[in-house]
Formats: sequence, structure tokens, C-alpha cells
Amino acid sequence: MKRVALLVVVVSAVLSFLFVRGTVKAGQNGWPPPNPGCHYIGNSACGGDDKGQCTPQERFMSQQCNNGQTIHDCRADDYCGKTSKGRVNITGVWQGGGYQILQHGDSFSIIGGAAGPAQGAFTGPRTITVTWPQAHATFNGVIGGTDPHHPVTIQWDHPANNIWRRP
Repeated sequence: MKRVALLVVVVSAVLSFLFVRGTVKAGQNGWPPPNPGCHYIGNSACGGDDKGQCTPQERFMSQQCNNGQTIHDCRADDYCGKTSKGRVNITGVWQGGGYQILQHGDSFSIIGGAAGPAQGAFTGPRTITVTWPQAHATFNGVIGGTDPHHPVTIQWDHPANNIWRRP
């Protein structure tokens, strides 16, 4: 009798797991619903892959559609939006190629320039702080531009009129 009861408990637990796992669909996990006739087949971490193709509050999503079409695009994710301060993608070349920013969520590194490599982080929706250890310097910046996928300026708190631009 005890073996039957144990078997019932185990089978119930497995079925509950499968039922719950199968009912978590887009829209219930913070993702927007897939396109009509499509379902999600994959997703990246917040912000997309290391190429930074998505803003920090998005994921790079893949959908398979009933007509055979596969769709890959950046889509807002509630979880990423709640955990990300950045909200914009600053990965790329700045100051005519003099600096390269590599963003990973809300933190980033900067290479290039006479001061050597730097580490930074978002402190708010369009604000960052950066430290250049070799130069013993910390700067605060405000990111400008209307496109969250491609902001065009970083205005630093010192010296006056210190603005980086994208090419």
C-alpha cells in the first residue's frame, strides 16, 4: 500500500511539473505574445548577444511560424526592463574610432584613448559613471539621442563641453 501511495505522489509530481511547464507561454513570462501563427523557439539574455543588437530591456527572440517563416527580432521583456538601468545601447565606436565601448547589460568597458582601459556602469536610464584606473579619474556622463538602439552623444561632467559622438 505504501508503494502505491508513493507511486501516486511521484506520478502526481511529474504530471504537475509537466502541466505547469507546458502552460507558461509568452505573455505569462513577461514576453510579448508571438506573432499570429508563430511560437517562440529561442531567446537571448537581456540585451541580446554580445553584439548588443537589442537594448538592455529587450531580448533577441526567435519565432517559428506555421507558414515555415522564421522571425528574429528584439522584443521588450518585463524582467529585463525591471532589472536594467541602462535602457539604451552604447556598444560601438565613439569619437571617430578613438574609443570602443563594449556593453554587457548595465555594465560596460571602454578601450582606446590615452588614459587606457576603463570600466563603467549605468546609474540611471541615461546616466553612466566611468572609471579610468590608470588615470585615477572618474567621469559621469549623460547619454543623448532619441533612438535607444543608437544614442549619438555622451556628455561628460568634466571638462566643460566634453562630448563624445558616434561616427
